[in-house]
Amino acid sequence: ADVLMRVINSDGSEAEMCGNGIRCVARYLFEKDKNIAAKLDLNIDTLSGIINAKVCSDGNISVDMGKPVFNPMDIPTTFELGDSGIAQGEININGNNLQVSSVGMGNPHAIVFVDKLDNIPFQDWGKFIETSEYFPSSTNVHFLELINKNSIKVLVWERGAGPTLACGTGACACLVAAYKLGLSDTNADIHLPGGILHIDWPNEKGPVFMKGSANIVFLGELEC
Repeated sequence: ADVLMRVINSDGSEAEMCGNGIRCVARYLFEKDKNIAAKLDLNIDTLSGIINAKVCSDGNISVDMGKPVFNPMDIPTTFELGDSGIAQGEININGNNLQVSSVGMGNPHAIVFVDKLDNIPFQDWGKFIETSEYFPSSTNVHFLELINKNSIKVLVWERGAGPTLACGTGACACLVAAYKLGLSDTNADIHLPGGILHIDWPNEKGPVFMKGSANIVFLGELEC
């Protein structure tokens, strides 16, 4: 690898990896390291393994996010595999029976399809599912509203952080779950509060690819 990345959540816990963080690290190094900038290709070591990032001709960064994980024990979740080949189960929250799917992308993700994102108690449901007994290592939580087979709106509740503007690994997990359930094509734009990520899963036996922008906002120094 060219560089090692560690990700610390706002609550002090360490995440296996972070898809949006990968793009940010890649953008920084592409602009600050002449050797990396010359090849426009970067291998980043994470707790989930080596992640490859490339600069596209349009300036966006494409990341090979690896193969999705479906084995419940490896996600981990106590849900069992459903007929669609992904872990599925039901969680009751204050009388609401939510159908929840789970996919691993180097870290655990819970996916809930809803009719309208505006009509759900997002924070209550997100917090409850994050630490649900069905997820022994806790989980990231995503609520999905389908626009069409190539466009999905998502709200993100991240493990160890709460509501966030986007989640790269989560966007990949959302596309994979939607496709396995017959609700999307193999590629889609994932509309998140922080912007749009394009997710492509061209081969069910292969990796998921994430493409999106990353821009340096500011530079500074922190005394520790």
